Amino acid sequence: MKRYLLDTDIVIFLFRNNRKVYNHIKNLSPHQIYISDVTVAELEYGNHCSGRYEENREMLEDFLSQVNVIPFSDAIPLYAKERFRLRQRGLSIMDFDLIIACTSIVNNMIMVTNNAKHFNRVEGITIENWIEE
Repeated sequence: MKRYLLDTDIVIFLFRNNRKVYNHIKNLSPHQIYISDVTVAELEYGNHCSGRYEENREMLEDFLSQVNVIPFSDAIPLYAKERFRLRQRGLSIMDFDLIIACTSIVNNMIMVTNNAKHFNRVEGITIENWIEE
């Protein structure tokens, strides 16, 4: 069974009622949908910046109760190796994005993002873009 790690941008598309993302998710089992704990941190930060904290809080809590949150601790060795590899090649990816990407790789998950061009720099990643399909 395929498992999907949703990038933060995909979760935001879902919160904005994007039909493409919604249609993909509704056809999956809850056991197939994951987010990184880094994504949780990014969503919490975004909520604080939104100016509508209380209004968005309920939606965020509801979402978090329905997905699997996976820690990035198992991805730390790959993150360090991949960050070094990218640096040697003069490439960069923001740390949070690289952590999320490495989490998908070490857990044999498909990374779902609307930023495939950015994440394709990461060696060994499998990506789907539900927005451009």
